[in-house]
Amino acid sequence: MMFKTIVSKFMQFLSDFGMDVVIDLGSSQTRIYVVDKGIVVNEATMLARPKRKKWVGLSAPEVKIESAIAIGDRAKLMKNRESNRIEVIEPVERGIVHDLEVAEEMLAYYFSIVSQIPTKYPKLLKFTVLVAVPSNITDVEKRALRSVLYSAGARKVFMVESAILASIGMGLDMDKNSGLMIVDVGGGKTEISVVSLGGVVVSKNISIGGMDLDRDIVNFVKMRYGVLVGMLTAERLKKELSSDKDGKSMLVIRGRDLESGLPKTIKVLANDVVEALTLVNIRIAKTVSEVLDEMPPEIVDDVFSRGVWLIGGGAKAKGLANAIEAETKINVKVADDCEEVVVRGGGMVLEDKKLLSKVSGIVSV
Repeated sequence: MMFKTIVSKFMQFLSDFGMDVVIDLGSSQTRIYVVDKGIVVNEATMLARPKRKKWVGLSAPEVKIESAIAIGDRAKLMKNRESNRIEVIEPVERGIVHDLEVAEEMLAYYFSIVSQIPTKYPKLLKFTVLVAVPSNITDVEKRALRSVLYSAGARKVFMVESAILASIGMGLDMDKNSGLMIVDVGGGKTEISVVSLGGVVVSKNISIGGMDLDRDIVNFVKMRYGVLVGMLTAERLKKELSSDKDGKSMLVIRGRDLESGLPKTIKVLANDVVEALTLVNIRIAKTVSEVLDEMPPEIVDDVFSRGVWLIGGGAKAKGLANAIEAETKINVKVADDCEEVVVRGGGMVLEDKKLLSKVSGIVSV
């Protein structure tokens, strides 16, 4: 007992010389939470660099690795505006890292920003990282993500399912057997999970996210108004018009007239966004209904009394909550700080050592 106490105090002493961070590495947005500091990074998951020639084989010349031109929101502004000498890369696709090199360079840059934060003690050790992962992640994908984090500057890595972190961030007690249904609408995927006793009881993922919503808005504007707009304009329509309650607000945008090829200005109504997202919202609602069918009967009462909670960047999408309510006949609520609830839940885990010890039994280290 005394030996465990000494080891615990020594580890606590060492932790003063390192940083504890939480990473929510999403398809469209990366958020980093630092213990005692809060969210310090909230940037787009993008990197812009000089375009490389894709030569393969023994005859391929050695290519000099050039540093990134822009990372995060600056790289996002370059998307679809870049010259033929620049490429903008999104290293995370559908919630899974598919470009390890770019992800490592991007995280190393963010870690360099975090390391500049002033602290009480000098930070001599590398980072202790808790990273949110989707429930359907495979062992191969876990090893790949772990190698990226270690190469970027992590000393120790914890992997926790994002639904668990979200439930903690929303105040669900891990010791109680009450259930909570969470619909996480991210940039590249939607994950519907039922959480109870600090673990995921049932979960289902579909390859629909905020990027697909933006694409549907682009197609709708093209069909309705004969105007071609970009993905950033569609994202702006989704965010600004989704907050409208009566559906009468409008937004003036510019695009290219498909008939004349000249610039054209149009007015898009909030109801247009609802109509554009109808099919996607119905598909998400039907998937929620399928998860309800697979849910254990003992948790049904908890879900009906607590309702269905929407989190993620697409949680506020116009018409989504109404579509789920119409399909399931269950009250649907959008969580406060829906985009940050996962990373804040991770911060609560790292700040509470007892909670971390409980979560450590169900995570990949």
